[in-house]
Amino acid sequence: MKPKDANSIAWGVMCYGICALGVGIFSNDRESQGVLIFMGIFCCAGGIARIIYLRQKQEKSTQDAMNSIFYELVKKTNGRITVLDFAIESNTNPSEARSFIEQKSIQLVATTEIDDSGSIIYIFK
Repeated sequence: MKPKDANSIAWGVMCYGICALGVGIFSNDRESQGVLIFMGIFCCAGGIARIIYLRQKQEKSTQDAMNSIFYELVKKTNGRITVLDFAIESNTNPSEARSFIEQKSIQLVATTEIDDSGSIIYIFK
């Protein structure tokens, strides 16, 4: 199942739960009221939990892909990376690329140089 489909299903379950809660709360039938409220709470909680899980899984997958691209680029450029190089390789916008590179430069204690065109080159050894 594609992540987009799983996310849609999770949202659907949560919406079903909200509807069941609404019907249960305003129901005049006391026998079904408790069941509907329980089902609503259960479906809402399950949908929310699934959405959170899928979001965390997607973030981890994205982070893993970015790390992989970063280390390949470090290897390919002998440790000399610009934000533009990383943005192009990782297919991210320059702001995200800069944030990622700066985070890595702190973690890995990189140094910087400024080239003739004024670009910052991060040097990872």
